[in-house]
Amino acid sequence: MISPLLSIWKRNRKTIIPILIVALLLRLAVLAATTPYTTELNDQKIFEIATEYLFDGKDLYAADIEQTETPFRTQLIRNYPYGPFPTWIFAALTMIGEMVHVKFGILLRLLNIGVDLLLTFLIFVTAIRLKLDAKLLGWLYALNPLTIIITAYHGQLDVLTIFFAFLAVYVLLFSGNDKKHIGAGLLLGVSIAIKMFTILLWPWFIARLKGWKKRVLFTILAGLPFALSFLTVLTSENVGHAIRQVLLYGGAGAESGIILTLKAVGMERIASLYHVAGKYILLLTVCAAAVLFWRRLSLMEGMALSFLIAMVVAPTMGVQYFVWFLPFYLLSGFFRLRQSLIQLGILTAAMGLFYLYHAVGIGVFAGIGITPDMRPVFVAAFSVFMWLAWAGFVWLTVDALRTMTARTKKLHA
Repeated sequence: MISPLLSIWKRNRKTIIPILIVALLLRLAVLAATTPYTTELNDQKIFEIATEYLFDGKDLYAADIEQTETPFRTQLIRNYPYGPFPTWIFAALTMIGEMVHVKFGILLRLLNIGVDLLLTFLIFVTAIRLKLDAKLLGWLYALNPLTIIITAYHGQLDVLTIFFAFLAVYVLLFSGNDKKHIGAGLLLGVSIAIKMFTILLWPWFIARLKGWKKRVLFTILAGLPFALSFLTVLTSENVGHAIRQVLLYGGAGAESGIILTLKAVGMERIASLYHVAGKYILLLTVCAAAVLFWRRLSLMEGMALSFLIAMVVAPTMGVQYFVWFLPFYLLSGFFRLRQSLIQLGILTAAMGLFYLYHAVGIGVFAGIGITPDMRPVFVAAFSVFMWLAWAGFVWLTVDALRTMTARTKKLHA
């Protein structure tokens, strides 16, 4: 599998090197410009708390944690949706930072930036192998504001987990090894262990594999890293609480378009119920899609459709979720440049308002008269753009289904 990558690199390095250089410079520029403000992010704080608990031998998932913590720290810990695996990454970065005298937050963002560059290269290579416009798709991903902000400022793990999921897809599509399902399963397993939303992709891997033995082995391997990471808390009396916190975490992101719509028409009770049931609806919907479209979609298109459905029916939408669909959508038969650019513009505006809200709260713009008492205005504008972003995902999903239906009719004709 390495040899084709090297061959593609040699033939296309004059195209891919400028893309990677620009992608790197943009992300480093955002990192440098926003470093003074990253300590204000709650995600940064919970990552540091998780590392602190690991080094001190304390149980991050303790049921009675509020008895030893402040209300603010308790709230952060209760909103920690990860298993032990990401904490090991944080601990490794912390130790490296102490050796080289670089702050944890900067190292985390540098790791994300490096992984995002690898993903940019992998998208370019995959586009070539799928006979798509690799130059266009490479530049679109390199320049998109979503992953630039998430990797270089927010420091979330979404790009890291998507990279391993995408690498699993690449292995399954292009590896000539008969045991490729083993490598793909382990890679997806690492992705799920970092941030388990990529479990939504499992049905489409299963649809691609042939034979129940390969499907069962793939499934076992995909769950192995996640399960093994929990061995570290099996001796704790709170292991049940730990598993529930990770598996049943409902999300602390902004409300989705469905909930915003229900609230707008006065259906507060139904909106509340949907918030509780939404994650189960999401899982059932993706599984139903896998059954309905089993034979009609390629692996890449199935991945894109999974995340588009997720954006439509999920009960909450954190701004970092927006990076999920990008690599798969760009490389799918659903991609349309115009629709993609419009949706990226709406998503970028939503993200900009989200971070503007936080920047106003810590007084970044006080010098030009934008004060914290203006935050409700930004919240209202953010909600409007979140609804527009949700409507955009509905639009992309409908367009994807129409494309698939038209293709099916053409084949039958």
